[in-house]
Amino acid sequence: MIEIRDITGKLLFTAPLTEKCIYRHDLMKEEYVQLSFRQDVCTTWPAGAWMEYEGKRFSLLDPYTPTRDGEEAYTYEPRFESVVMSWKKQPLFFFTTNEAGEIDSAMETDWSGTMKPGEFMDIVLRNLRHFTGEEYVALIDTALTEIRHLQFQSASIFEALCNIADTWETEWWVAGNEIHLSRCYRDLITDAQSGEAVPLTLEVGRNIQVPQVNTDKEGYYNRFYAFGSTRNLVSGDTPDEGTVVHLVHNRLRLPQEKYPYSYKDLTAGGEPLRPGEIFVKTLVFDHIYPKSELTVGTVWSTFVEVTDREGNRIVVGEEAGEPLYKVQEIFYVQLCTPSQEEGGTDEVFTETPAVISGKALSLLFESRSLSGWEFEAQYFERTQIRVGKDQTDTVLTHVYRINYDDTTGLNIPNTVMHPAEGDRLVLLNVELPQAYVSAAQLRLEEALDEEMERRRKDWNTYEFDSNPVAFYQQATDLQVG
Repeated sequence: MIEIRDITGKLLFTAPLTEKCIYRHDLMKEEYVQLSFRQDVCTTWPAGAWMEYEGKRFSLLDPYTPTRDGEEAYTYEPRFESVVMSWKKQPLFFFTTNEAGEIDSAMETDWSGTMKPGEFMDIVLRNLRHFTGEEYVALIDTALTEIRHLQFQSASIFEALCNIADTWETEWWVAGNEIHLSRCYRDLITDAQSGEAVPLTLEVGRNIQVPQVNTDKEGYYNRFYAFGSTRNLVSGDTPDEGTVVHLVHNRLRLPQEKYPYSYKDLTAGGEPLRPGEIFVKTLVFDHIYPKSELTVGTVWSTFVEVTDREGNRIVVGEEAGEPLYKVQEIFYVQLCTPSQEEGGTDEVFTETPAVISGKALSLLFESRSLSGWEFEAQYFERTQIRVGKDQTDTVLTHVYRINYDDTTGLNIPNTVMHPAEGDRLVLLNVELPQAYVSAAQLRLEEALDEEMERRRKDWNTYEFDSNPVAFYQQATDLQVG
C-alpha cells in the first residue's frame, strides 16, 4: 500500500499497489510514479499531495480527480512527479545577491550570458536556493571548459539545465543534493559469482528483448563546411555585372593553407570522396571569432543628467523650489591584458581599438553580474570627468565610456549591475592582428574535429524490454548515474 499525504503531512488516502503501477525515469525528460487502481468513491487530491517510493518523494504538480467509468466506479491513475520534475514549474531568473545572500537586483526572465558551464550552473543553484530552500552542488565534467553563449526567455530551471547540457553536448542528472553535468554512463558491473568488475553486455535473447530502433534524425553527411562568427571581421562588397553589388558577410573560416575551400571530409581510411557519394553539411560555430580576451582594471563612475528624445532634461521632482532632474550613473573602465605568469601583474591595455567602418565599438562581458551583456562604448586616450561624492575633476587615460542599455526598462549598468575589477570581457567590432585571426581559425578547426568525431558515433536510440531474471542474476543496477 502507498500512503498519499498533503503538504502538511496529513494522510489523504491509502492506495493499493497493482500490476499496472509504473515507475519511469528517462534521463533529462521525466521521472514519475503512476498508480493505477479502481475505487467506488471519488476523492480529489490537491496539487502538492505526495507519496514516497524507494526513499524518494513524488508529488502531484496539478490537482487530481479520478475518471468515472461506471455508475459507482472510478479509475485512479495519478501521476506523481519527482522533485526534479517540479523544476519545470519554477522560472530561472537572473539576479544578483549581496553579501548576506539577499536578492539586490531586478529579477529578469529574459536574459543571456557568455560563460563557462560552471557559471551558468551557479545561477541555477542560486535559483534553487532562493525558491526551493534546497542547497545543491554542481559536479561538472572537468573537460567542459569552453565558453559559450546561451539565451533564456521565460525558461524553467528544468529547461535551462537541458539547454546547458545540450549546448555542451552532455547530460545532466541529480543524485541526492548533487547536480551532475557530464555523460551519464557506467562501463562496468560486478559479477554476482566472482565479485569482479565486468563490462555490461546487452544481448538479445539473453538479457533483453528485440529492440525498437529510432533512427538518428540528423541524417548522414561526410563533407562539412565550417564557419565561425562574423564578429571582428570586415564584411566586403563584391562588385558584379553592371551596378549590382553583393554584400559579403565575411565569416571566420578554417586555416586557408590547409583547407582552401573551408571544408573537411569524413572518410574511412582517408580515401578521397568521389562524385555521387558526397553529402554536404554546413556548420556554423557562432561563438568562435577573433578576440582579445581582456579584464576590467580600474572602474570610475560619474553622474550625468538624462534627456528625452527631444533633448530635454527629465524632471523627477523639486527641492527648495528648484527642479530636480533625472540623473544616470555612467561608468568608465580601464582594460587590462591578463598576466601570463601566475601571480603576475595585469598590464593596462593601451592599444587604440581599430573600429570596423560602419560599426560601433562594443564591450561584451563574459563573467559576473554583466555576463552576456553587450554595450556600445567610446574609447578615450585621455579625458576628464568628475568622480566621487565631491565630483572631483579627474583626468583618465586609455579608458572606455560604457553607454547604458535601457531596452529592458532599466538602465544598465547601474549601481547594482555594474562592471567590477576582474570582469572578463572582449572588444567587438574591431579589427585585430592576424595572430588573433589565426588563433580563432585553430579553435574553429578543433570545434569541427569534435563535431565530426561526434558524428562518427551511433546516435540511434534503442528501446527494449529487459529480462528481469537475467538482470537479477547478474546483480545489474539500472539506477541512473
